[in-house]
Amino acid sequence: DYNGATACVSGTRCEKQNDYYYQCRPNTLRSLREA
Repeated sequence: DYNGATACVSGTRCEKQNDYYYQCRPNTLRSLREA
């Protein structure tokens, strides 16, 4: 079973690399907001 992190922090999305590896990537392409 895959026991790695399955949730990403706010502002990032989980990107599937393969069936066993997921990577969190910044959500800069979809929503870019400046404070």
